Amino acid sequence: MHVILRSHGAAQALEDASVLTALFSNLRTKSQIPQALKIYQDVRKDRADRAVASATSLKSVLHLPDGPEQVKRDQAMREVANGGPNPDLWGNAQWQEEVFSCDIFEIALIRAKTELGGGLEGALSCKL
Repeated sequence: MHVILRSHGAAQALEDASVLTALFSNLRTKSQIPQALKIYQDVRKDRADRAVASATSLKSVLHLPDGPEQVKRDQAMREVANGGPNPDLWGNAQWQEEVFSCDIFEIALIRAKTELGGGLEGALSCKL
């Protein structure tokens, strides 16, 4: 495993912890734990699945053995300077916007207050 992939795991662990904190700090009774865990899954699953897929993609793009695919990738990387698409997903501005514009803690907190403790209407979501 490469450091990049480990950092993805660390980022996922921090997001998991923040969501669980938001949810469990708003429980009123132990009987709400199953509901809190359902919210956790709703909030985290798609985003975590996309993060894992992006890490897998990076592995196949950035860690190629020498050969034709590596040469093709290197040429594509050079073309980025001329406006070509970036084969590195994390170099893509749209991807960065999707990842970094999402406040997963706020989303979980709103869901917790709305569904566990009441008081807030609506819920946010994010693309990743």
